Formats: sequence, structure tokens, C-alpha cells
Amino acid sequence: MNALSLCITRGGMKRGFTLLEVLIATTVASVLALSVGSVLVYGVQMSARAGRKVRLKQDACHALRTIQRRIRRESQSDIQINPAADTMTYDLGSASPPYFQQQDDDLVHSDGSQVITLIEDRLQSVTFQVVEGHTTGEYLLQVTLQLVDGNDDLTMEIVTKLRDPYDN
Repeated sequence: MNALSLCITRGGMKRGFTLLEVLIATTVASVLALSVGSVLVYGVQMSARAGRKVRLKQDACHALRTIQRRIRRESQSDIQINPAADTMTYDLGSASPPYFQQQDDDLVHSDGSQVITLIEDRLQSVTFQVVEGHTTGEYLLQVTLQLVDGNDDLTMEIVTKLRDPYDN
């Protein structure tokens, strides 16, 4: 007898699987396949969401570090923030002052000669604010970024001490 045969021999008579047995086996196999497939799809979706969150955080950290590096040498009098608080110009003595600005869903930085996009298509808002520090004459720059990517959002803030204009 062939090993691949679907027939069973009983008392000299060949008997195959009934239609009901084949339907039950097919149903069980389909349920298992759908269960495994849905687990895989869920895993891929969670991985994609985690990737979006990581990219949001990396972009925000990069932008905030860039702002902090550029501003660290500036004093409170060297910084100008527009009334909407979404544009900050610094190094006001230069011919073409550099700035950070929200343009639509982007955060851009101009170093005076070229414009660089720090965050593209995911910026919900940026806020620049100069606040007084704990000691007299101390000023801090507070920058808040809100980023959005699909259903994921992130708010990050950084506070940088500004240079005392009377220190050399």
C-alpha cells in the first residue's frame, strides 16, 4: 500500500476520509493559519510604531542639541524672539543673522548663509522663550518642541543657560 494514500484498510475494505473529516481538518488548519497571521501582522504594526517613536525622539534630540550648541555662546541681549514665539534670531550683530524657525511642519535653521531643515513634516509646534534664572542677571532659553507622526506624538523641552553679557 502506498504511504501517501488517504485510504485506510479495515477488514479488507478500503475506506477514505469523509467529507466532514476533511472539512473539520481544513477549518482547524485555517483557524491556526489566521491566528499565526494576525500575530505576525500585530507584531509588524507594533514594530513600525516603535520605529516611529524612536525616530521622533531622535529628531527632537538632534534639533534640541543643535539649538543648544548654537545658543550657548549668546547672551539674552543677542537673542530676539518673534511675538508668535516660533522664530528665534541670534547673533544680531552679524550682517545676516542666523535663526531657527517653524515653517509649516518643518523646523529650519539658517546659519546666515544656508538653510538646513532640522525636522521635516512632523513639527506640530516650537516655542522659544527667554526666562530669568534663579540668580540675578541669569537668563535661560527654554525651547519646547511638539512632534507628531501618525498617531504618535512627542513633546520635548530643553533649557539652556545664556551667557552673561558682562562676562568675557
